[in-house]
Amino acid sequence: MTRADHRLIAAAAVLASSIFLLGIGRTDLWPPDETRVAEISREMLDGGPWLLPHLNGQPFIEEPPLFYWLQAATFHSSGSASSEAARLPAATAAALGVLVTAVLALLLHGSGGIAALVLATTPEYWWMARSGTPDTAATAATALALTLFFVAWKTGRLVALAGAVGAAGVAFWLKSLLGPGLAVVTLLVFLALAGTGRLRGRQLGSAAV
Repeated sequence: MTRADHRLIAAAAVLASSIFLLGIGRTDLWPPDETRVAEISREMLDGGPWLLPHLNGQPFIEEPPLFYWLQAATFHSSGSASSEAARLPAATAAALGVLVTAVLALLLHGSGGIAALVLATTPEYWWMARSGTPDTAATAATALALTLFFVAWKTGRLVALAGAVGAAGVAFWLKSLLGPGLAVVTLLVFLALAGTGRLRGRQLGSAAV
């Protein structure tokens, strides 16, 4: 990695931290998504079930509970269910997603700095990073799963393969089947075009199971 790439990655990290985190509490939560997610997290923190999310006292099974846990923990640590606390998990995850993107670009012999800057300045990514919803967290977990799988494919390291499976599991617990589904489709296409690399068929089968 060149010095220029080091500088670009550092600049992207500073930029992402700034534009994702600064001023996230200046506006009220936007209905319907932010208010719904925050209310579910507040009800969890207020004594509601933690394994089965509830909204207005009724079970809400559209999404798994992991993001609600993160948001409820942020409410607890900050002392209030504020808009800033509601958006902090998504903003933090979005910044981590920028870092994961830079690492993946480097592994693919591209410019990690440019890849990070492009993602950090993408309008839709910026908007979702400042929204108290699980989208950017699921995106970061999915990107991490793909990155770790590529490491496993390239090196044959089972630890990386297990990490990819774990990251895909986190993506599932954040946003149901969307993240893992996209990852599986991507990996199937990749394996069809590039082969199994240093991984064996039984290892891939175990990871799939």
